Amino acid sequence: MSNGPTRLRALLDQEAACAAELLSALATERDALSGATPERLEEAAAAKAGHLARLEALETDRAALLRQCGEDPAQPGSMERLLARLDDPAGQLADRWREILDGVARCQSENRVNGAIAELSKRYVQNALNVLQGAPPEPETYLPSGAAATSTVARPLGKA
Repeated sequence: MSNGPTRLRALLDQEAACAAELLSALATERDALSGATPERLEEAAAAKAGHLARLEALETDRAALLRQCGEDPAQPGSMERLLARLDDPAGQLADRWREILDGVARCQSENRVNGAIAELSKRYVQNALNVLQGAPPEPETYLPSGAAATSTVARPLGKA
């Protein structure tokens, strides 16, 4: 495949840029979560979803390119094997691939942090509702998976 390195370079450049944009969107989402601004949170969530969709489309394109080059994208190390076969003496493609893997790992970490912030906000709101409803605060319990157990029993806020 004579134009493989060129196509792969373009694809990896797009993936790296998209991962960086997703990381930026996650930072915006964290700011919105911390600032409790629903409008900004909705915008950040929409931007995040768009970047995720684009990243998934690029991953699909990369998998197709791997198959065209005789590699099975489902097999671990398929990208590394392809990179080793391509003419890339300076290692720029391998460096770009590592940059993408690092960027995606940072995105996953930031997304977990944002999820934890959202969960804490949800607990705060639930506790405030319990106080308004005259119910005792719910004790913190955990499921076998380690996730917090929640109870969603509805109660009236007041009586007329």
